[in-house]
Amino acid sequence: MVDSPDVAVYTGEFANSNTHQGAFAADGTWQTRPDGWLIVKMGLGAYTITHNLNTISYGVNLAVPSGTTQIPIMDANTIEIQCYDGNGNPADSEVAFSVSVY
Repeated sequence: MVDSPDVAVYTGEFANSNTHQGAFAADGTWQTRPDGWLIVKMGLGAYTITHNLNTISYGVNLAVPSGTTQIPIMDANTIEIQCYDGNGNPADSEVAFSVSVY
């Protein structure tokens, strides 16, 4: 798990088209997202992002206001994110992310 103490609100993509950014609220609604990306809130603190990268050659950075995050699955078209509170229990959270394609 990665500690993520701060949330940054992103407004789009970096100048480098191989980096994509977004943010979503604790209820799983987008605050900002890359074009064509979808999100589904799967359960308590669990979110699945569907993207159109069609590759497994990418890295993900996450930021949450408190607690920790884990990425149990990262494949060619999905990223699963699990958020936890300070006690290690699953918890809904707003999340900001940056995805860089290698």
